[in-house]
Amino acid sequence: MMIKKKIYILLILCLLLEPQFGCLSQEMPVPVSVQMPIFMKIFHFDRNLIRNGSNQLTILVLYQGNNRTSLNVKNNILELVENNDYRNLRGFPVTFSSYEYKTPKDLENAITKSNANVIYLTPMRAIDISAVSEVCREKKVLSATGVADWVQGGISTGIDTKGDKPLILINLKAAKAEGSDFSSQLLKLSKVIN
Repeated sequence: MMIKKKIYILLILCLLLEPQFGCLSQEMPVPVSVQMPIFMKIFHFDRNLIRNGSNQLTILVLYQGNNRTSLNVKNNILELVENNDYRNLRGFPVTFSSYEYKTPKDLENAITKSNANVIYLTPMRAIDISAVSEVCREKKVLSATGVADWVQGGISTGIDTKGDKPLILINLKAAKAEGSDFSSQLLKLSKVIN
């Protein structure tokens, strides 16, 4: 009986902390094939995205190797990039690479090593979204995800649905802390979260 009570308490805690820590498997309401063209448009409207002497846009796709959904999304993104024209943004070359997420400290090193301007978070379990967001703020890297709930938790850009259409989500406080400067055109088309 005591074990059942502990499991019940743990389940309630997990549900309460879900938006911040991602205890359960995360869902993406919009498929990757629809997300990528939208994110490329979002990146186009960030006036500060390519900065600090960088001459290209590097997108680092974070995933968990032991999470089938996360791994599949990462593979879908890299396959989509190979088969479509996502190689240029405002005259700058665009490169994609992937990184198996372990800890925030490792993420800091991966961002530095890859010279990433953007990180894209695939659905992952049991990660501290606020810690990932903090790394992005410190490193001035734009964060993006297809997991809509994570935008409320501190990721700066995401995609959800409204009815049967994609909806751009912008966490303006997070985006500004990451060094982004989105145009008013984009903000008018988006659901802005403060």
